[in-house]
Amino acid sequence: EKPLEIAGAALIIPLLISLTFAVAIFFVGPLLLTSLFHKQVGDGLLNLLVEGLIRLALLVGYLYLIGRIPDIQRVFGYHGAEHKTINAMEQGDPLDVAHVRRASRVHIRCGTGFLLLVMVVSIFIFALVGSPALPIKILSRIILVPVVAGVAYELMRLGAANYRFRVVRWLLAPGLALQGLTTREPDDSMIECAIASLQRVLLHDGVLTPANKENEHETLSL
Repeated sequence: EKPLEIAGAALIIPLLISLTFAVAIFFVGPLLLTSLFHKQVGDGLLNLLVEGLIRLALLVGYLYLIGRIPDIQRVFGYHGAEHKTINAMEQGDPLDVAHVRRASRVHIRCGTGFLLLVMVVSIFIFALVGSPALPIKILSRIILVPVVAGVAYELMRLGAANYRFRVVRWLLAPGLALQGLTTREPDDSMIECAIASLQRVLLHDGVLTPANKENEHETLSL
């Protein structure tokens, strides 16, 4: 069957609303909260650290709270299945339920770790703005979001490429630990869904062919 496609306004409008709320809550919100304690924290490094800690606390609290919702727990189960499937493929194991289930549900290129990197990188990027008036600070938090995300993304790629080094593993450990909030152990149906999804990607990329897709014992090694 032809997959359902979501495009145009049906995709753009919800995306814009989501991005607006995310920027308001995780970037502008911590700045406004920190401004309430201006006399205590001043305008220097302590101000930036407090803002960053509030931003991090909001992220962790948000992930924890939505993880209590049954429907989101199911989503996180599919997230765990996705990680297990990718890990099994990258280990060269066959893409079947038995082998995928044995794989780890933690992955070094996960978006959860990326979000944590965004929170940390934002402290250093926003430090370059200095201490202008509050409206300028608010504007800077909005405008610099793509810069923060871009730097965090490159750092994530760099860390994944050099994960064999112990110091890199230490630096990435908090992001991997945070995945405990956004992944759950999947059931077999979730793993089957993740395998089918990955196979479609591999078919599209030419890594997998329709002939060897039917062989459940085919080992894929990239």
